[in-house]
Amino acid sequence: MSIEIIQMFIPKSNTFTRPGIKMTPTSITDHETDNTNVRANARAHALLQKNGNRRQASWHFQVDDEPEVYQSIPVDEVAFHAGTRSGNYHSIAVERCVNKDGDYLKTIANTIELYKFLLKTYPSIKEIKQHNHWSGKNCPRLMRQGHKGMNWNKFIRKVRAEADVAKVKKVVGAGKSTYQTSNTSVSLNNKVVLKNSATRYATGERIPARYKGKTYTVMQRGSNRVLLKELYSWVHIRDIESTALRKLDKTVNTIKVGSKVTLRKSASRYATGEKIPSRYKNKSYTVQQVKADRVLLKELYSWVKRSDLLGLS
Repeated sequence: MSIEIIQMFIPKSNTFTRPGIKMTPTSITDHETDNTNVRANARAHALLQKNGNRRQASWHFQVDDEPEVYQSIPVDEVAFHAGTRSGNYHSIAVERCVNKDGDYLKTIANTIELYKFLLKTYPSIKEIKQHNHWSGKNCPRLMRQGHKGMNWNKFIRKVRAEADVAKVKKVVGAGKSTYQTSNTSVSLNNKVVLKNSATRYATGERIPARYKGKTYTVMQRGSNRVLLKELYSWVHIRDIESTALRKLDKTVNTIKVGSKVTLRKSASRYATGEKIPSRYKNKSYTVQQVKADRVLLKELYSWVKRSDLLGLS
């Protein structure tokens, strides 16, 4: 697992929330946003800080279920987060997002990666504290109540005990604030089809049957979801496919002996059960025999499932 830290700093001129006071951090303070609104994610909270929070509140990092972690203040500067002078002047603040369209346990996993990285990178940091430690506030609320089986003691054990230190892919400069994502399977404005097998939106609500099997436009991307313009709803990446692939997919239903087909990258096993080596995937083959649910590929002389093929028109 790896994370990417994107620096979207509060402007130095905004001393209301970024006072510019230097500090040497000795702890990390763990917070939760307590904001369950859809897409109240790390980027949204980073933009809130960058554009000027009306409250005199600020924090260093914000984490959600995507690998991009946003940083708003350098780690050697004070932020207003703890409710006490001691907390503000000696601790790095991390806000964990709890938006309802996010994956809470994946957000926890990303937080663990960030903490391991901070502990290794900044030797002055010795402790991880709850916001509650400084001010008595019931924060991080979900963690304190053991939401989804993750309580504070278990969380800290994972941070301290796991051997592998997080790999930070890169740090993006403060001037570059365009959206970054590890999802490269679709691009903005791509046309995609919502699969008939889709059951629920990324926000958890059931998808009505009348919306399935239709074409939509990608409006925004996340690492594991996309916003469909016509529905104005977030759906999982696994529940969409590009219209180009859909056209190829349809030709599989009309394949015959002599047809050219491509073995999908996602194919895992032959129809006979053996594992398919990666070197054979995403290549073109000739159909030698056809059965109801499988096809014999001439060059491989192996049976593969129809669902693992793309037709070539």
